[in-house]
Amino acid sequence: MSKDLIFYLGLIAGSCTTFAFIPQVYHIWKHRSAKDLSWAMVTVFSTGALLWLCYGVQNHDAPVVAANAITLVLNLMVISLKWKFSTGIDPAGTSNTTRKVSEGEKCRKSIIRSSHNPI
Repeated sequence: MSKDLIFYLGLIAGSCTTFAFIPQVYHIWKHRSAKDLSWAMVTVFSTGALLWLCYGVQNHDAPVVAANAITLVLNLMVISLKWKFSTGIDPAGTSNTTRKVSEGEKCRKSIIRSSHNPI
């Protein structure tokens, strides 16, 4: 195999494994929950991406550097969202908890509002 073909093969492989993380980040953001992901998995995965990044830098391997730099950023986003949604505190230190209103409470408030409006 030529060096160019191997280079592009590395770029394509890295892109596939890296961009596979985007739907996970979107899913966590959309559902406001990452409870199904274990802390051990995201920690070990981030450590692996960081080590691959170091490996790529030391070997001047652009596909490995690019793929793992992006993967590490995406995984740090997952960790940040997991922290935010599991603790009620975002990494910046502000509270993000909101009170959930039950369907029954919504119904009662609707009835009360409608009873105060003269017809």
